[in-house]
Amino acid sequence: MNTADIREIVAHLNEPPFSMGVNLISFDNFPKEKLLQTLSDVLCYIADTPRIDIRSEPADQTALRIMNALKIFKFKPPTDIEQLDEWRAGVVEGAPAAIHPVLHYLFENVDQLKTRAYLARFLVRVDVPQELQDSDLHQMQEEINELMEQFKEAHSRTVELSGESEHIEILKMDLKTMESEKEQITRRIERIEDRVKNIPNVEKILEFAARKRGEAERIKDMEDRKTEIRQDMMKSEKKMQRRATDLAELQRAAEVIDPTGLIHELEAEIQTNSYLAHGKLAREIDEQRPKIGVLSSLVQGPAVDEASIERLQKEIETKTGSNNHMKEERNLKEEDHDENFLMYRHQTKAVENKKENVAQKLQEARQELEHIEAQIQEKKRELRDRTGEEEVVTTVQFRNYVSKMRIKTNEYKKKRKELDHLQNEIMCLTRTSQIISAQWIQLKEKISDMGGEVMEVSIEVPSMTRPKTAAPKTNDTEELKSMIKQLNMEVSRKSDQLAPLRKEHQEKTDEFNTLLDTLREKKRDYERKKAALQTGFEETKKEVAELENRTKKTEEKMATANEKLDLARAQKDRIDRERRGEVRPIVQELQEAIQQAVQQQEELHSHGGKQMDFEQARKQKIMWDGLHIIFEEKMKAIKEKDNSLQPIGDRIARLS
Repeated sequence: MNTADIREIVAHLNEPPFSMGVNLISFDNFPKEKLLQTLSDVLCYIADTPRIDIRSEPADQTALRIMNALKIFKFKPPTDIEQLDEWRAGVVEGAPAAIHPVLHYLFENVDQLKTRAYLARFLVRVDVPQELQDSDLHQMQEEINELMEQFKEAHSRTVELSGESEHIEILKMDLKTMESEKEQITRRIERIEDRVKNIPNVEKILEFAARKRGEAERIKDMEDRKTEIRQDMMKSEKKMQRRATDLAELQRAAEVIDPTGLIHELEAEIQTNSYLAHGKLAREIDEQRPKIGVLSSLVQGPAVDEASIERLQKEIETKTGSNNHMKEERNLKEEDHDENFLMYRHQTKAVENKKENVAQKLQEARQELEHIEAQIQEKKRELRDRTGEEEVVTTVQFRNYVSKMRIKTNEYKKKRKELDHLQNEIMCLTRTSQIISAQWIQLKEKISDMGGEVMEVSIEVPSMTRPKTAAPKTNDTEELKSMIKQLNMEVSRKSDQLAPLRKEHQEKTDEFNTLLDTLREKKRDYERKKAALQTGFEETKKEVAELENRTKKTEEKMATANEKLDLARAQKDRIDRERRGEVRPIVQELQEAIQQAVQQQEELHSHGGKQMDFEQARKQKIMWDGLHIIFEEKMKAIKEKDNSLQPIGDRIARLS
């Protein structure tokens, strides 16, 4: 990935609907998890599905979802097997070297990939295992295939109609443009005709202009031909240079070539091909022929019913029993006669199996190589047809080269760092060894001076020796039999020693499982009791809160009642004092106030003829307003006094 591609990715990520607001540096410093989340968001945006948080999704499900989406979007991963494994691991881990090319591919083909994602919703088939298929499921799959074909036809017709409508609109716009250009050209021709009417020898001038135009076109054609010839010459020179380089390399290789090595390689290849042709393939053909015969007999025979199936099952059971009996008899005979060759037979069988597996892998690798070479030739042919050049370096190859160089650079830096660390550690250890050696020499000298003696003891480090299971040291049959018997006795003795240990291990395992079940049961009881206690605690907490609210309201009501009770007691004391004559009655005070007001009114009537100034009138109004307020307060006090004459229980009930 070059800087331009990464800059394009950053530009798309800064646009809606992502709007991440990142730059090249911050995008390059993305953690692996965030980079993988960004890839998941882009895939969800293209597929028009809700965003998925990979932290709440299992890792294997995330990898499977991303790989399926890239398969639908036809993203081309690396073709090399090792590179493909590295790429898959990089995508799963969120490595930038694996995810950056995927993001660039997705952002380059957003519209096409949206169409593919839309079609994949209706055209992706569901794989059902063979053992789960039945007639109803097969019929349902056929119906689904028919519906898929109908959907394909409908979608193709829709695309054609939309393309035709767009094409018609484009043609209409082109016609309008051509008509306007025709009008402009017509007006220009008319202006030119008006301009050249009065010019003499117009026809000759036009003839010369036509000849000049023809010569100019011929010169242009010649220049184009010269350019083509020059390009062909350059291509031929490059081709000659490449061929000369190839020839020089072949000559150098021919000078240092070893005929003996080539002959050995050819002999090994001939042996391998002979084994594949006459051994492996012939054996596979022989193995497939009975199967083909059985299948042919099944196809040509009558229809199979339940009775036939039961009969075949009985025959299979009978044959299986007889085969097992024959195998047991053969094993007994082999134990009696060929007991000493059992080890060699197993080794031979293992070698044959290994050889068979290697041949199978070789055959698969050759088939894959042929397929890849055919694809490469097809791509080269397409590139030659498109560009006209023999060798073209594709963008994928260049990107792979850049990614490989980046990987190698990172590996070089890592190895260089490790090497520097090891060198520093070696220097430290060397210096430590020198110091310890010097101290050891001083210590030995000190011990010698004190009259002691230093005893150096060499400690032998035990080494694990690998048991050798190759060919025996002797070919004597009796010795081999005795060796085998000794080995069997040793195996039996070890088995007898191992039996009580196995029994004890089984008992411990059962005890552990019992304790584990008890622990799980205790945990479940604890969780159940904890939930019940939590529920009871919440309910008790709610009840306590309600009681506190009720207590608070009751205390407020009691405070209000106490205030009213104090007021009633004060009024009662006043009334009692009025009754005893200690205080003037309120009614008498009111009567005196009324008499004073009446006298003032009479005085006002008597002086009605006199004019009062504005200041006196204002003061008089204020006085009457105050008197009115006093009367209202006194009337309220009288009403409260009347109420206070009632029993105290009725007053408290009214207040509450």
